[in-house]
Amino acid sequence: MPDLPLLLALPSERARLEADLLGEVLPDRGAPDAAPTPQARTLVIADDDADLRQYVRRCLTVLPLDQPLHLLEATDGREALHLIQTQPVDLVICDVRMPGMDGPTLCRTLAADPQHAHLPVLLISGDAEAVHPTGQPGDFLRKPFNGRRLAAAVQALLDDVP
Repeated sequence: MPDLPLLLALPSERARLEADLLGEVLPDRGAPDAAPTPQARTLVIADDDADLRQYVRRCLTVLPLDQPLHLLEATDGREALHLIQTQPVDLVICDVRMPGMDGPTLCRTLAADPQHAHLPVLLISGDAEAVHPTGQPGDFLRKPFNGRRLAAAVQALLDDVP
């Protein structure tokens, strides 16, 4: 449950809480939102909460993954869908509840599109009753979650993407 305090912490305490949450903080692997390299995997982080988007970005930056990442951000499902439709994306990390287009609606929209039906979506939610809405590839992560669990879920989903 250390994630909730991290999201509510004052900026001066965030670094300490983040270090506690992530355990041994590894060196930053560079700017994950730099222009993608041919081997970089592109992820869209869709959440209306800027602090949570920043937390996900930080977790994916400091924790080791098998390949470099190019991270894009969206504040709702419509923005995420636009990013997905305008460039190749390997994985979507999406909150269930967002204004505008929510996570389940985004999943159903992607599942109905043959070009994107294969795209895995990692849904995140604090709602204990929420479930993944489609048979689309993906996983579900309940809030609060720790950085290592997020990184493991992302790596597992990326391992299944050709």
